[in-house]
Parts: sequence; structure tokens; C-alpha cells
Amino acid sequence: MPLPVIAEQRAKGWPDLHPEDFCHRCGHRNLSWYVDSALWVEAWAQAEPGIQSVLCPQCFAELWEKATGLRITWELRLDTAVLLSRLRRALAECSR
Repeated sequence: MPLPVIAEQRAKGWPDLHPEDFCHRCGHRNLSWYVDSALWVEAWAQAEPGIQSVLCPQCFAELWEKATGLRITWELRLDTAVLLSRLRRALAECSR
């Protein structure tokens, strides 16, 4: 997402995009992810002025590493709703 499009959407009140669909720092597509709020606050302290509070994992990692001097490694986890859906489907197939 080009940054000028983000600025235009912000000025118009986000008529065509949901604000969490993209990172407000780099403009790339954002995915569903979670981080503990204490870690978020540490990273957010390093954010550039004018940046909204939606960050992609990469921008979060850059800011958090800058704030703490530590490195991040990521762990991929399935969304529990997806996992349960797959399990139910498998159980239904087994019971046929």
C-alpha cells in the first residue's frame, strides 16, 4: 500500500480500507498477530512521530529491538478457530 494512499485514506476517514489492514509505519499489508501489551509499549516508545498505532510484525520487531537492544524470533501458531474447524471436519469424516 503506497504511503500517499494511506495518507489520503486517513484524511477521508478510512472509507475504503480498514485501518488494521496495513502497517501505518511502512504501509505493507498487516496480518492478524498478537504481542503482550508490555512489549508493545516498549516498542511504541521508539515509534516515529505521526505514526498511528497499527504496526506489522516487522516494524514492531525493529522498534522493539531498538528499544531493548534484544533480538526477536517468531513462533508461528495456528489460529485456534482454524484448528478446531479442521479437527471437527476430520472427526466428521471419520464418523462416516
